[in-house]
Amino acid sequence: MEGIVKMNKDQLYSFQEAMIYSHKLSQISKALWKSVEKDWQNWIKDYGLNINEHHILWIAHHLEGASISDIAKFGVMHVSTAFNFSKKLEEQGYLTFSKKEDDKRNTYICLTPKGEELLLQTLNTYDPAKFGVFSASMP
Repeated sequence: MEGIVKMNKDQLYSFQEAMIYSHKLSQISKALWKSVEKDWQNWIKDYGLNINEHHILWIAHHLEGASISDIAKFGVMHVSTAFNFSKKLEEQGYLTFSKKEDDKRNTYICLTPKGEELLLQTLNTYDPAKFGVFSASMP
């Protein structure tokens, strides 16, 4: 396994150095996500939402008529996850599902007034001081 990895004409790294670097970066990324996830869950817990549901509401708000594929892409989730959580939000009255006349293949979602109100309530309670990642990244 030991060898030289050539990145360009001036940079040479051993296989071990490259592997250790990649592993460290993945560990840092995982730790960062865990911290963000904890902060996000604490932020929205009083609204009876999980992170996927909150993310779907947020994306639907910004895209104004997003397809399930859009939700999956921008929410970094599988299409079935995006659909299932969107369906749950629809059952609670926060979203509506529709098809377009010129595009029967895709399912589109739109926030209801109740969904818009819920999203805005969550956004109004955001407190940067309670987000460890935000606080830790300040000078």
